[in-house]
Amino acid sequence: MKVSQDGLRGLLLTGIVELTFVRRHPKGGWSDVRRMLCTNSRELLTSIAGRIALKFRPPSHTPSYPAAQYGLVTAWDLLWQDYRQIDTRSCQVVAVIPLKTQNDIEDFWRYFNDVLQKMTPDMKEKFMDNRQ
Repeated sequence: MKVSQDGLRGLLLTGIVELTFVRRHPKGGWSDVRRMLCTNSRELLTSIAGRIALKFRPPSHTPSYPAAQYGLVTAWDLLWQDYRQIDTRSCQVVAVIPLKTQNDIEDFWRYFNDVLQKMTPDMKEKFMDNRQ
């Protein structure tokens, strides 16, 4: 599903978003399409578990360029465990894991423990490079 900048910002505040987008800077040997699990949920990221398991840290500075004018949205990448800029001009939302209630957050942590935490570096690379 195609999404606008404001639409993506809203989804990121209330859930984990699985999405794909075309890389702004292609990497040799990698797919031009990047896949990501990301969020901007403050409740999740700033929790003790978020700071430890997801290695979240508040931003230290804002981009030196007008990200919004380039169609970019900043999000916390759960697998890369860092901030990433998402080009909404080529962004497609694959799925959304809601984080609206405490039960949603507990469900996410079960998913994290059962699936994400068990991913090897190779599995993470294949996921991010949009290869199954």
